[in-house]
Amino acid sequence: MIKYSLLLLLVQCVSTGLQGQNAPLSIHYYLPPTSFDNGIQSPSAFMGYEPGEWHMSHDQVVYYCKHLAEQSDRVLYKEYGRSHENRPLFHLIISSEDNINNIDDLQSLHMELAHPETAENVDINNLPTVINLGYNVHGNEQSSVSASVIVAYYLAAGQSRRVDSLLNSTIVLLDPCLNPDGMNRFSSWVNMHKSKNPNASPASREHNEIWPGGRSNHYWFDLNRDWLPLVHPESQGRVKRFHEWYPNVVCDYHEMGTNSTYFFQPGVPSRNNPLTPDKTFELTEEIGNYHAKYLDALGSLYYTKESFDDFYFGKGSTYPDINGAIGILFEQASSRGHVQESIFGDLTFAFTIRNQVATSLSSLEAAMELREPLNEWKRQFFQSAIDESKQHPVKAYIFKSGKDQSKAMHFLNVLETHAIDIYSTKEAVKKNDVDYPAASYIVPLEQRQHRLIRGIFDTTTVFQDSIFYDVSSWTIPLSMNIEYDLITNQAELQRIKGEPFEIGNIVRRPQRVEKASYAYIIETHDYFAPALINTLLQNGLRVMFSKDTFELKYDGVNPKSFEPGTLIIPVQRQEISADAIQEALQSVAVRYGIPIYSIDSGNTAAGIKLGSPSVSMIQPPKIALMVGEGYSYTECGEVWHLLDFKYDIDVTLVDIRQFNRLNWDEYTHLILVSGSPKLTDGNKEHMKRWVNAGGTIISINNAAQWLSSNNFINLSRSNQEENAEEDSTEKVRYVDYVNKRRSKWMSGAIFSLDIDQTHPLFYGYETSSIAVFKRGNDFYEAPKNKYASPGMYSDQALLSGYMPKMLDTAPEGKAGITLHRSGRGKVICFHDNPLFRGYWLAGHRAFMNAIYFSGGISLATMAQE
Repeated sequence: MIKYSLLLLLVQCVSTGLQGQNAPLSIHYYLPPTSFDNGIQSPSAFMGYEPGEWHMSHDQVVYYCKHLAEQSDRVLYKEYGRSHENRPLFHLIISSEDNINNIDDLQSLHMELAHPETAENVDINNLPTVINLGYNVHGNEQSSVSASVIVAYYLAAGQSRRVDSLLNSTIVLLDPCLNPDGMNRFSSWVNMHKSKNPNASPASREHNEIWPGGRSNHYWFDLNRDWLPLVHPESQGRVKRFHEWYPNVVCDYHEMGTNSTYFFQPGVPSRNNPLTPDKTFELTEEIGNYHAKYLDALGSLYYTKESFDDFYFGKGSTYPDINGAIGILFEQASSRGHVQESIFGDLTFAFTIRNQVATSLSSLEAAMELREPLNEWKRQFFQSAIDESKQHPVKAYIFKSGKDQSKAMHFLNVLETHAIDIYSTKEAVKKNDVDYPAASYIVPLEQRQHRLIRGIFDTTTVFQDSIFYDVSSWTIPLSMNIEYDLITNQAELQRIKGEPFEIGNIVRRPQRVEKASYAYIIETHDYFAPALINTLLQNGLRVMFSKDTFELKYDGVNPKSFEPGTLIIPVQRQEISADAIQEALQSVAVRYGIPIYSIDSGNTAAGIKLGSPSVSMIQPPKIALMVGEGYSYTECGEVWHLLDFKYDIDVTLVDIRQFNRLNWDEYTHLILVSGSPKLTDGNKEHMKRWVNAGGTIISINNAAQWLSSNNFINLSRSNQEENAEEDSTEKVRYVDYVNKRRSKWMSGAIFSLDIDQTHPLFYGYETSSIAVFKRGNDFYEAPKNKYASPGMYSDQALLSGYMPKMLDTAPEGKAGITLHRSGRGKVICFHDNPLFRGYWLAGHRAFMNAIYFSGGISLATMAQE
């Protein structure tokens, strides 16, 4: 009898799986037996096709969600932002009619529950849980978009006791598309290549997007790495909304390789971030039982506790964990189109949608049935954070703005968006030989966001595991070159802690630029100095920069010192009038908040005179960025975003297919990123002739190795391959091979780079070392010409993150930046990525100096090729 039951179960599972691939499509294929309100159109009635037959466009999803909100008393439509392409970012709030009518009060109760000072007053016995269903952060993983529409319809129009129970017990924040720009790009691709008779071959054009693909957002960034740094409007709006609700559960839906099955968290236990409490993972596992039940009913294969981790807090399934919620990652094998061959047979788009619907419903059921423990955990999470902080040896972090107010304001805005309390200091303090003046900033750890604060500020080089799905460190103040330190004494903290700081209370008073008869002087410490330079050049002004220090008695009495990199705008020998010059400078002073000094003589009090040979003219750059097949689309996007979005600088995106059509004479700078582009020998010779004639190549990350391999420059690489031979005396096991190899690769760590502040690449920096982000095992020898490596890895270079033991001495004496002469041209190589994920502000200035100040770098100081 037992054998017969097992056989019957196996037959049922196989039959269910086959039906899943081949059954006729209708709403009932995806959902449990339910009747629906006839006054609310189904997705197929509204769009004219069944979900799974086509990939939805973003506007269809928007209009359908608005339809649900208009026709159902259970649904509210709330826009929280706009994407780079001006598409609406929104979510639906779905709950029972009674809950919707009291939604503001329920939202307030959840906010109170997330604050220890009010949490005990909240009665959780009848408080609905808040569950955030977040779909399609990667635009080409679209099973979840169609699933979101089906789930929204089920909750808005479903007529059953089950639906009523779900709605009474939960408030659903349903975000159908976290990345609308990438989503629309991919849906257009697969729909335009769909055949009348679907073709499942992996070789079909439908399944092979052209570069850059639809995964990323408009600027080719991975939005599922941006929850913490908040570079993009999609993430900024999403995180602000998170802190308006503090959901109990956050579901993050993805896709993976076609030959995979289905994954849901927990991830690999040894790779959990130690700042996340164990209770979070216990609840994650308990909720996982619901997913298993629902997928078992479909006969769908799945796994858990492998492949993926919960370490980096910048992901959609991990950020909630450090904010009192249960974040859950889901990964469905992808059809990457409408049907594709797999090792399990043809994988249909509809089948992938159905699995995502199933785990959406299982998550809702878990949120309903675990309502009280989930609400209680939210309360305990923030209360226990206060308790932990009292035992922690660090009491606060202190940091200052220095001479770069814009960068400091950006960092403060990031902290404020993450609901972190900040205070001003009321007196000066000195820490480790660094002066922190009054009105610096304090972030006390005794607050409800204690764990998240540590996740932003902490550094570590000790880990339980040596394998990371993403980076091993991301310390935000290091990434921005913010000087900060620890306060370990509670009495000292109380002595210097001032009033609460809020960015909204800052009043920027426009600076009045006095009319100068001789010149205007502008320091370049501010983050937006490159944007200011660009604006002045666009206005037709001639702009010079100093390569040495000088002093001016600006107030007529006390001399003020100006460092190398200071801008000089002479009044004479300009193409516009003195009045127009003053007007242009007044405009940029107001726009960027950077002080501008008006002077009436070039006779400095000390140092060089303003007409010195140590003053160079900035030539307006014409910048080309190579993009397309073979290049890293994320690195291309980082360059494009910095120049175009951050600094309003024109950059031509030159697709590799258009190489032969490029008029090289129009361009002064060429930017190359990592990759293996397929350029012909003729293409390479053309590029060499251009640089030899006086062009400047700027390479980032592994692009330098491509330049070396193709004889543009000469580099000596020191590489410890991750597949290096094992110790012959060490016993090995086959099962450990993959993990052993992965443990020998540096997935992303932070290093210290000693810099020469007198070098044009490092004008404007206040510190003699900066943090750089390094991924991979490559290090480069310094050229024989010592002036050609103005950035060298520091002694004890590792600041934070995992570095394989075999690399312990690898950074010693190695160059992080090298400069090479090629004829009359220059090749400037950043051997790490100075623009990593758009938030590595520490490298932005050097990269921009390579554009604006490269003309002032002597060829004699470069490695001779």
